[in-house]
Amino acid sequence: MGKHVPGGFAQYVRGLAGLWSNDPRPDADLLAAFAGHGDHGAFTALVGRHGPAVWATCWQVLGERENAEDAFQETFIALACQAPSLRREPLAGWLVHVARRVALNVQVAGRRRAAARQRLCERAVPRPEEAPPEGEVLAAIHEELAGLPERLRVPLALYYLEGKTQHDVSRILGVPQQTVSDRLRKGLGALRQRLARRGVVVTAAALVAVMAGV
Repeated sequence: MGKHVPGGFAQYVRGLAGLWSNDPRPDADLLAAFAGHGDHGAFTALVGRHGPAVWATCWQVLGERENAEDAFQETFIALACQAPSLRREPLAGWLVHVARRVALNVQVAGRRRAAARQRLCERAVPRPEEAPPEGEVLAAIHEELAGLPERLRVPLALYYLEGKTQHDVSRILGVPQQTVSDRLRKGLGALRQRLARRGVVVTAAALVAVMAGV
């Protein structure tokens, strides 16, 4: 599989939830079969074997079905991406650790979205006398973000929209962490300028809050 997950793989993982497999091979052999030969039956066996513990962890943190399903799915996608390096790892503990981390990120992201949307209209100060509806401001942010150059747009999306750390973004993009920090700062500045040209002026702090919750 490598580091790239096929387009339909997320749906495939979700469809495996709740499956049971009696494959007697140990985890290391199943991982090797999947990572080395693309054996999806081996991956199904891993999901069937460890899915209940992963689901219990996601549910314990989130307590809401849709978000728990998202965290469950992301945990096994992480397993698919990292399978080649996990053949000697105790898989059960690794999966529970990843599931908890992913679920906590989902939880934090939900809270940040709710708080950011509440602050959005309080801090956005457009040039016209009346502030546009919240939905229009959010739409403007999405549109102007999409118009940024890739080297600024991608770090912003990874850091604010996907909740990655600067270390994660550095690793994904293959650039130093200081470069990531610089691009995030420049990207926010460029985004504020693009919004201002549309008549929506936001402080840097407000935009950071909004970006974290869009």
